[in-house]
Amino acid sequence: PEPAPEPTPQPAVEGDQPSDSPQPADEGEAGDAPPAGEVPESRATVLGGKIYLEGAVPDEESARAIVELAAAVLGPENVVNNYIIDPRAGDPNLGNVQVDDPVLFETGSAVIAPEFEPLLNQALALMALRPSVTLTIIGHTDSVGPDEFNMQLSLDRAGAVVSWLTTRGVDPARLSAEGRGESEPVADNDTALGRALNRRIQVIIENLLADA
Repeated sequence: PEPAPEPTPQPAVEGDQPSDSPQPADEGEAGDAPPAGEVPESRATVLGGKIYLEGAVPDEESARAIVELAAAVLGPENVVNNYIIDPRAGDPNLGNVQVDDPVLFETGSAVIAPEFEPLLNQALALMALRPSVTLTIIGHTDSVGPDEFNMQLSLDRAGAVVSWLTTRGVDPARLSAEGRGESEPVADNDTALGRALNRRIQVIIENLLADA
Protein backbone atom coordinates (compact mmCIF):
# COMPACT_ATOMS: atom_id res chain seq x y z
CA PRO A 1 0.00 0.00 0.00
CA GLU A 2 2.99 2.36 0.04
CA PRO A 3 4.05 3.29 -3.52
CA ALA A 4 7.71 4.05 -4.12
CA PRO A 5 8.51 7.78 -4.34
CA GLU A 6 9.26 9.45 -7.61
CA PRO A 7 13.01 9.57 -8.43
CA THR A 8 13.60 13.20 -7.43
CA PRO A 9 13.64 13.09 -3.62
CA GLN A 10 14.68 16.59 -2.61
CA PRO A 11 16.10 17.42 -0.14
CA ALA A 12 17.45 13.86 0.08
CA VAL A 13 20.49 14.45 -2.10
CA GLU A 14 23.38 12.44 -0.74
CA GLY A 15 25.87 14.59 1.07
CA ASP A 16 23.96 17.85 0.57
CA GLN A 17 22.49 19.94 3.33
CA PRO A 18 18.68 20.26 3.26
CA SER A 19 17.77 23.47 1.44
CA ASP A 20 15.54 24.67 4.28
CA SER A 21 18.10 24.05 7.02
CA PRO A 22 19.96 26.98 8.56
CA GLN A 23 23.63 27.28 7.71
CA PRO A 24 26.03 25.81 10.29
CA ALA A 25 27.68 28.13 12.76
CA ASP A 26 31.30 29.03 12.07
CA GLU A 27 33.96 26.52 13.13
CA GLY A 28 31.37 24.16 14.63
CA GLU A 29 30.40 26.56 17.38
CA ALA A 30 26.80 26.96 18.51
CA GLY A 31 24.99 30.20 17.78
CA ASP A 32 23.45 32.84 20.03
CA ALA A 33 20.12 32.42 21.79
CA PRO A 34 17.02 33.71 19.98
CA PRO A 35 14.88 36.54 21.37
CA ALA A 36 12.63 35.76 24.32
CA GLY A 37 9.81 33.42 23.38
CA GLU A 38 9.38 29.75 22.69
CA VAL A 39 12.57 27.73 22.97
CA PRO A 40 13.15 25.58 19.87
CA GLU A 41 13.34 21.89 20.67
CA SER A 42 16.73 20.22 20.38
CA ARG A 43 16.69 17.68 17.56
CA ALA A 44 18.90 15.95 15.06
CA THR A 45 18.17 14.95 11.47
CA VAL A 46 20.07 12.19 9.69
CA LEU A 47 20.14 12.73 5.93
CA GLY A 48 22.54 11.75 3.17
CA GLY A 49 25.13 10.37 5.57
CA LYS A 50 25.23 13.56 7.63
CA ILE A 51 23.64 14.58 10.92
CA TYR A 52 22.20 18.07 11.35
CA LEU A 53 22.07 19.27 14.98
CA GLU A 54 19.40 21.92 15.43
CA GLY A 55 17.34 23.66 18.08
CA ALA A 56 18.46 24.86 21.49
CA VAL A 57 20.77 23.39 24.11
CA PRO A 58 21.30 24.97 27.54
CA ASP A 59 25.04 25.66 27.38
CA GLU A 60 28.19 25.44 25.26
CA GLU A 61 29.47 22.46 27.23
CA SER A 62 26.42 20.37 26.31
CA ALA A 63 26.62 21.45 22.68
CA ARG A 64 30.30 20.57 22.47
CA ALA A 65 29.76 17.16 24.11
CA ILE A 66 26.99 16.23 21.66
CA VAL A 67 28.97 17.46 18.66
CA GLU A 68 32.00 15.43 19.77
CA LEU A 69 29.85 12.32 20.27
CA ALA A 70 28.25 12.73 16.83
CA ALA A 71 31.70 13.19 15.29
CA ALA A 72 32.95 10.01 16.99
CA VAL A 73 30.07 8.04 15.45
CA LEU A 74 29.80 9.61 11.98
CA GLY A 75 33.10 11.42 11.51
CA PRO A 76 33.56 15.18 12.05
CA GLU A 77 33.04 15.95 8.36
CA ASN A 78 29.49 14.57 8.61
CA VAL A 79 28.33 16.72 11.54
CA VAL A 80 26.58 20.04 10.87
CA ASN A 81 26.21 22.05 14.08
CA ASN A 82 23.28 24.48 13.92
CA TYR A 83 22.69 24.53 17.67
CA ILE A 84 21.79 27.73 19.47
CA ILE A 85 22.49 28.30 23.17
CA ASP A 86 19.54 29.11 25.40
CA PRO A 87 19.64 28.47 29.18
CA ARG A 88 15.90 27.69 29.04
CA ALA A 89 16.47 24.70 26.75
CA GLY A 90 15.49 21.21 27.84
CA ASP A 91 17.63 18.38 29.17
CA PRO A 92 20.47 17.67 26.71
CA ASN A 93 20.48 14.03 27.87
CA LEU A 94 17.28 13.49 25.87
CA GLY A 95 17.83 13.38 22.11
CA ASN A 96 15.25 13.38 19.31
CA VAL A 97 16.73 11.97 16.11
CA GLN A 98 14.79 11.81 12.86
CA VAL A 99 16.01 9.65 9.98
CA ASP A 100 14.99 11.45 6.77
CA ASP A 101 16.78 9.24 4.26
CA PRO A 102 13.87 8.02 2.13
CA VAL A 103 14.92 4.40 1.50
CA LEU A 104 14.67 2.59 4.82
CA PHE A 105 12.43 -0.39 4.11
CA GLU A 106 11.17 -2.34 1.16
CA THR A 107 7.92 -0.69 0.04
CA GLY A 108 4.92 -1.86 2.05
CA SER A 109 6.94 -4.16 4.29
CA ALA A 110 9.08 -4.23 7.41
CA VAL A 111 12.09 -5.74 5.60
CA ILE A 112 15.09 -3.53 6.25
CA ALA A 113 16.61 -2.29 2.99
CA PRO A 114 20.39 -2.79 2.59
CA GLU A 115 20.76 0.99 2.27
CA PHE A 116 19.51 1.33 5.87
CA GLU A 117 22.21 -0.84 7.44
CA PRO A 118 24.96 1.84 7.57
CA LEU A 119 22.62 3.95 9.71
CA LEU A 120 21.98 1.00 12.00
CA ASN A 121 25.71 0.43 12.31
CA GLN A 122 25.98 4.03 13.52
CA ALA A 123 23.38 3.24 16.19
CA LEU A 124 25.51 0.26 17.24
CA ALA A 125 28.54 2.52 17.52
CA LEU A 126 26.64 5.04 19.64
CA MET A 127 25.45 2.37 22.05
CA ALA A 128 28.95 0.96 22.36
CA LEU A 129 30.36 4.42 23.13
CA ARG A 130 27.60 5.24 25.61
CA PRO A 131 26.64 2.16 27.70
CA SER A 132 23.93 4.11 29.55
CA VAL A 133 22.09 5.16 26.39
CA THR A 134 18.64 3.70 25.74
CA LEU A 135 16.69 4.01 22.49
CA THR A 136 13.00 4.18 21.70
CA ILE A 137 12.48 3.36 18.03
CA ILE A 138 9.29 4.90 16.57
CA GLY A 139 7.95 3.85 13.18
CA HIS A 140 5.85 6.12 10.93
CA THR A 141 4.09 5.55 7.60
CA ASP A 142 2.43 7.59 4.88
CA SER A 143 -1.37 7.70 4.53
CA VAL A 144 -1.71 5.15 1.72
CA GLY A 145 -3.67 2.09 2.83
CA PRO A 146 -5.93 1.31 5.80
CA ASP A 147 -5.19 2.96 9.13
CA GLU A 148 -4.97 -0.39 10.91
CA PHE A 149 -2.48 -1.78 8.40
CA ASN A 150 -0.28 1.31 8.65
CA MET A 151 -0.31 1.22 12.45
CA GLN A 152 0.83 -2.40 12.45
CA LEU A 153 3.36 -1.72 9.68
CA SER A 154 4.92 1.13 11.64
CA LEU A 155 5.22 -1.07 14.73
CA ASP A 156 6.67 -3.93 12.69
CA ARG A 157 9.28 -1.59 11.20
CA ALA A 158 10.30 -0.29 14.60
CA GLY A 159 10.44 -3.87 15.84
CA ALA A 160 12.64 -4.85 12.89
CA VAL A 161 15.15 -2.19 13.92
CA VAL A 162 15.11 -3.41 17.52
CA SER A 163 15.60 -7.00 16.32
CA TRP A 164 18.49 -5.98 14.06
CA LEU A 165 20.26 -4.30 16.97
CA THR A 166 19.66 -7.09 19.50
CA THR A 167 20.94 -9.79 17.15
CA ARG A 168 24.18 -7.78 17.02
CA GLY A 169 24.66 -7.73 20.75
CA VAL A 170 22.64 -4.79 22.10
CA ASP A 171 20.88 -5.60 25.38
CA PRO A 172 17.12 -5.75 24.66
CA ALA A 173 16.51 -3.86 27.91
CA ARG A 174 18.07 -0.79 26.26
CA LEU A 175 15.58 -0.80 23.38
CA SER A 176 11.85 -0.35 22.87
CA ALA A 177 9.62 -0.09 19.79
CA GLU A 178 6.54 2.03 19.11
CA GLY A 179 4.30 2.44 16.07
CA ARG A 180 2.54 5.70 15.20
CA GLY A 181 1.16 4.68 11.81
CA GLU A 182 0.14 7.65 9.65
CA SER A 183 -0.91 9.81 12.63
CA GLU A 184 2.13 12.16 12.74
CA PRO A 185 2.99 13.26 9.19
CA VAL A 186 5.85 15.70 8.67
CA ALA A 187 5.07 16.37 5.00
CA ASP A 188 2.18 16.44 2.52
CA ASN A 189 0.84 12.96 1.78
CA ASP A 190 -0.56 14.24 -1.54
CA THR A 191 2.92 14.23 -3.11
CA ALA A 192 5.41 11.40 -3.70
CA LEU A 193 8.12 13.35 -1.86
CA GLY A 194 5.85 14.00 1.09
CA ARG A 195 4.89 10.34 1.35
CA ALA A 196 8.56 9.34 1.20
CA LEU A 197 9.40 11.71 4.06
CA ASN A 198 6.48 10.41 6.12
CA ARG A 199 7.73 6.81 5.82
CA ARG A 200 10.39 7.29 8.43
CA ILE A 201 12.01 6.11 11.63
CA GLN A 202 12.36 8.38 14.64
CA VAL A 203 14.69 7.60 17.53
CA ILE A 204 14.35 9.01 21.03
CA ILE A 205 17.70 8.77 22.83
CA GLU A 206 17.86 8.90 26.62
CA ASN A 207 20.93 9.37 28.83
CA LEU A 208 22.84 10.77 25.87
CA LEU A 209 25.54 12.43 27.97
CA ALA A 210 25.41 10.19 31.05
CA ASP A 211 28.71 8.51 30.21
CA ALA A 212 30.50 11.65 29.00
